Amino acid sequence: KLLTDMRDKGFKFETAEGYFFPVINYEFFKKYSSYASDDIKDYIDIMAEESNNIPAKDAELLISWDGVLTRAQSHESYIKKYGSSEKVDEVKQLYKKYVYFTLYGTDNTPLFSYDKKIMVPDAKTSYTSAVANGEGSGFLKMLAGYVEVLEKNGYKLTSEVESFRKNALESM
Repeated sequence: KLLTDMRDKGFKFETAEGYFFPVINYEFFKKYSSYASDDIKDYIDIMAEESNNIPAKDAELLISWDGVLTRAQSHESYIKKYGSSEKVDEVKQLYKKYVYFTLYGTDNTPLFSYDKKIMVPDAKTSYTSAVANGEGSGFLKMLAGYVEVLEKNGYKLTSEVESFRKNALESM
């Protein structure tokens, strides 16, 4: 009964490493969006995407590299548009997570192969395409700088690439 009641009030259940836990089902709350301000509507949309398509689980990236870049840009846009929203700090945390994914990947889906330290081909394709086709947001400017450093280093993880990643995260 407790689980059914929680589901009916906007929760769903996830598992990780043998544990079950409740998470907010933001898709459930979309039906109330017409009563919310624009920043809350957009926040619910962002969080519904996060909850419907979890980006990573057990240190493995579950979305594509294109998906990582798209979400980072979406979060950056929200932050610019709704800088005074009560939800902006939560979106900033999500944005930082996606910048990290962009620069590093995850433990089980690293951006560079563990053995040869070469950038994974799918990410290289996504990143170069985003830079070639994107507008000049702050995120895409950072990504363009990253791609430039990667090209210069043959898409290998070098000390120069490491330095870029570290500085990009520290400057956030």
